[in-house]
Amino acid sequence: MFQPRMGLCGIGLGIACCASAAYAQEGEPTVLEMRVKASYPRRAIVDRGSVDGLAVGDRVVFRSRDGLERWGRVARVEDRGAIVVPDDADFVPPPGTRAEARIPASRFVAIEDPTLPAEPVPSGTPPEHPPWERTDDEWTTDMPLLAQVKPFRPDQRPSLLTGRLFTTVDVTDNSEDDRSSSFFRAGGSFEYVNLFGAGGQLSFDGEWNHRDVNVSDNDGANDGENYSQFLLERLSYSWGGHRFAPDRFEVGRLLHTEMPEFGLVDGIEWNRHLTGGGAYGASIGFQPDWDTLEDDGNDQELAVWYRWSRDESETMSLGAGYQKTFTELNSDRDLFVLKAHWLPPRAWTFQATAWIDLYTGEDVAKGSGVEVTQAWVSTGRVWDDGSSLRFSYRHQAFPEMDTEEYRPVTDAQLADDHLDRVALSARQDMGKVALLEEVGGWIDEDDEGGDGELGLAFEDLIFDGIFLDGGVFATQGRYTTLGGWRAGFGHTGHHVGWHLGYEFVLNKQQGFTSNNDELPQHAVSLDFDWNTASGWSFALHGDLLLYDEEDGWTAGVYVQRSF
Repeated sequence: MFQPRMGLCGIGLGIACCASAAYAQEGEPTVLEMRVKASYPRRAIVDRGSVDGLAVGDRVVFRSRDGLERWGRVARVEDRGAIVVPDDADFVPPPGTRAEARIPASRFVAIEDPTLPAEPVPSGTPPEHPPWERTDDEWTTDMPLLAQVKPFRPDQRPSLLTGRLFTTVDVTDNSEDDRSSSFFRAGGSFEYVNLFGAGGQLSFDGEWNHRDVNVSDNDGANDGENYSQFLLERLSYSWGGHRFAPDRFEVGRLLHTEMPEFGLVDGIEWNRHLTGGGAYGASIGFQPDWDTLEDDGNDQELAVWYRWSRDESETMSLGAGYQKTFTELNSDRDLFVLKAHWLPPRAWTFQATAWIDLYTGEDVAKGSGVEVTQAWVSTGRVWDDGSSLRFSYRHQAFPEMDTEEYRPVTDAQLADDHLDRVALSARQDMGKVALLEEVGGWIDEDDEGGDGELGLAFEDLIFDGIFLDGGVFATQGRYTTLGGWRAGFGHTGHHVGWHLGYEFVLNKQQGFTSNNDELPQHAVSLDFDWNTASGWSFALHGDLLLYDEEDGWTAGVYVQRSF
């Protein structure tokens, strides 16, 4: 499917016309992929905007290679970027996080690129032209406007390379024991559509990481670490999955398309898309390690799934999948995933996902039976004036597996450790002023606690794009009680955005002497992002932390080139 890209306006608009003609008849939405280029609390700046078909109110899903999905809503759109507000107020996606939205195909018909010169308006008598050679005699008024337009096959469209290259550098220094660290990432991703003239797509996503940590001991020696690592997140070739070929195949290293909860796999995935919405499929291959993404061939998987959708818009969808994993060809994990979502544009929405593990008598810590090892539920609504209300629930436990990629724990920890959290967040929008509330509670194997926050936000203050926000918050736990306040001031525009923030937190520690039971913390942050019409994106950030007797700072830069 067509996805407009930065820096390819002329080609993009031509393909958009073909795509809109092809898909307006069948109503299939376009999946628009994007990346986070900067983020603040409750704001994520993505590198796609109105030129790409994005609009206020669109639902956006943030994806990571571990299969977790976090949702958000587009709150503001510029021509080359957009602000997405995550449903989870505590979620701040780091730069480079993958995200996507489903754009109705009909929206591309009205897209115009503001960077292109406007067509001159003719004046006077219209020029004469020869008679139309095609009269569309077979078209009648009761037929769709584009009913006689012949859709392009994927192999008839021009080959097109799109993607991004990025680099990011972060440096941290702490006055305690002269600790310092630096982190460098460089990589890219690309999609080469119709590379071999058969309508398929070659995809790549990888990065190189380097970390340098310096910690001085009492003798002045360095007890830190230094390492480099290449992470290959995707290298695959896919074909099919459209009106002419409902079967879609993808071979290589890939993240499961319909069931990203199953994670990465080195193998083959097959999906069959059903007329009217929905799909089913299967996969088989090897599982790379979760952290290093290396594949030694010791972990294998096979999976099957089915997803039902009410129609091609996929506003309502129900899915179920089963994954069987093996460690050195020995039976390991039996995982079931159930998921559902209801995402109408102007009504209550609902999303839920549950990971259910099936255990046998060989699982010593858990015993025979089933266990919900992970669950996430979110429901809420955003009204036309911007007011919102959202409830969420999260459950986390540890499944019993034979794989050795995680740090080993005792059988008692596997059986008892868990975390359950409920949260309620609300926003009352009163024009340029909004009131924000959030309250939550949690319980784990040892304790329980709660937290809350009350804030204000001012949008388009004095000038368009200027915003001011602030609030007070508190958290109650077993060993620590904290309270504090925060304030921020910033601007979001067509190509430039910035944010200056301050936060004060007073931590009260339980079980310490009166001279050491309070820890005040001051934090100052400055963020700046800039993007160009040619596809360049820049983001700078700096953080300063001040304690009683210690201080630390972090500075970083993120550069991206989309093409």
